[in-house]
Amino acid sequence: MACPPKAWGRLILNLLFMKNTRFTLFLLLLLLSPHWVYAAPSCIVVSGHPGDAAFGAAIEASSHTWQEAAKKAGYGSKLVSSLASEGEASQLERLRAELAAVETPSQDPLWLVFTGHGNAQGNVPRFALMGADLGADELAALLAKIKRPMVLVLGFSCSGAFVKPLAASNRQIIAATRSGEEENWTRFAKFFAEAISGLKADLDGDGQVSVFEAWISAVDAVEGFYKDAGRLVTEHSVLEDSGLGKPEGRAAFNRFGEYLGKKADSSAAPGVRARDAFFMASPIEALLTEEERVRRSRLEGELARLKSEKAGMGEEEYRKALEAIFVGLAGVYEGARKRLPSE
Repeated sequence: MACPPKAWGRLILNLLFMKNTRFTLFLLLLLLSPHWVYAAPSCIVVSGHPGDAAFGAAIEASSHTWQEAAKKAGYGSKLVSSLASEGEASQLERLRAELAAVETPSQDPLWLVFTGHGNAQGNVPRFALMGADLGADELAALLAKIKRPMVLVLGFSCSGAFVKPLAASNRQIIAATRSGEEENWTRFAKFFAEAISGLKADLDGDGQVSVFEAWISAVDAVEGFYKDAGRLVTEHSVLEDSGLGKPEGRAAFNRFGEYLGKKADSSAAPGVRARDAFFMASPIEALLTEEERVRRSRLEGELARLKSEKAGMGEEEYRKALEAIFVGLAGVYEGARKRLPSE
């Protein structure tokens, strides 16, 4: 059931009343074949030193949410808990072993999630574990050996101090705080775990929640928590997905999630890569190659620019430009569809 890209483009233009471009394409492709291929990403969840019983319950709850989501998504997952049996290796030693065992190189993402407490006193920021703590310098060295895409979720106090030393290409970092000076217990980890593991944070309606969408949702939930409690906000989460070690906070994006800073190269703008990373992806995502994802991001950047320039364009000029972009997007998904196994 072949369909020329141009025909796809015209069909999609007739469906523009639908909420989201990707979701429209996804529905069309869903009708074409029941066969899908899934990637095999992995997830390591590290539940740090609880400090006291109240924090321990919160850490355990977040870790459980991640474990359940990983199971649902078919991930290979590991929990490096603060609880240890008698004679078992220390938590830091167990984490080292898990990271050393990560399959590499691979195009399948590794999710590394931390919940607990951190501190930025001294020269090296640290994450609190049972026994010896984990320094940002050691973690950076351990991760440098892993040749695959990564999403790092740093859901703990002072985590902002970890962003710069951990930043690298093909790596996305979400930190609960913007610096090492925000030392209080954070609520971000709970809200982010809930957002990434369900569909309530699916802001664009494409049937999946991206890292960016989960981050936006969790940040808004944190602000709502402090507002409802009548308390001063003591945590400000940041996102870093450029690899340059330059994190951005919620204020860098408008209410639609569009970056407000310099847009000379939209493909490298903050948030772009995080929009294309999913913990539980819709089936079509697993079919796209890295080249197709880059092409899609470029076309979506062109679409955003076109929409911002619509007021100064004629209706026919706008429609032709819009059709050209949708034809390009349709071509991306048509290429993926052709790789589906035959019945």
